[in-house]
Amino acid sequence: MFKRGKRTYLSKYSTKDIFKVAKEKHGFSGDLSEFSDALDVITNHIFNIILYDSGEYKFTRQLGSIRIKNIKFKLKLNEDGSVKKNQLKVNFKASKELWKEKYPDKTWEEIKNIPNKPLVYFLNKHSNGKYNKFYWDKRASTVKNQSIYKLDIIRPRRIELSELSKQNKIYYA
Repeated sequence: MFKRGKRTYLSKYSTKDIFKVAKEKHGFSGDLSEFSDALDVITNHIFNIILYDSGEYKFTRQLGSIRIKNIKFKLKLNEDGSVKKNQLKVNFKASKELWKEKYPDKTWEEIKNIPNKPLVYFLNKHSNGKYNKFYWDKRASTVKNQSIYKLDIIRPRRIELSELSKQNKIYYA
């Protein structure tokens, strides 16, 4: 079985750190589990607005807004006319199925060590080559050095967006 790699960006702050600030500076009177539940309710509400109400959530303190952006995928070519494959997103599920068919007598460990295995790529034919992603619009933000900050949405939310996109249930304002 294939394992995921380590996360590239790790947050220096956790829910416990935010809870301490909420308690000290803002007078939150509950315990950590109540605070965590409140955060879940708030984030679920925000993502429901973004995913199901075709909305945009504007952050406070002029941090910009978050919304879904629809992007047309453009194939890029190398100098020799071949497609730049590093621009494409790999469909690992379909690739594994292809490898099982192509190398039926080999184990996963042996397949892992095969160089230049054929890969299957997402082409998004169901949406005419377009894909959706969460987008942090920083144009209205007044934060200094905003280009160094990154929005990293948790995987279950990205999967939810993907499923809604495949069902053509994403509507834009």
